[in-house]
Amino acid sequence: MIRAIIRRGFIEPLDRLPTEWSEGQEVTVEVSDCHSSESISTAEAIRNWHAEWKAACPDIAAEDHTELDESLVSIRQLGKDQMRKEMGL
Repeated sequence: MIRAIIRRGFIEPLDRLPTEWSEGQEVTVEVSDCHSSESISTAEAIRNWHAEWKAACPDIAAEDHTELDESLVSIRQLGKDQMRKEMGL
């Protein structure tokens, strides 16, 4: 079972997805009782996710970090350009 939360209208997994799952594969989502003592708190889920993320970071190559940073700069610039175009600037 994969745990997930709803954030900004999207479902975000809290656990890693199984490697046998593929892009575009349909999955079924079941809502859990948020008031159940078995349910994990959002703060705890975030701490768990952060710990997993931090543990995975050393495995990421420096080139990949650079590529991600460059992509983010490019995406931000595209957003600014689009906003200026829409505003007629």
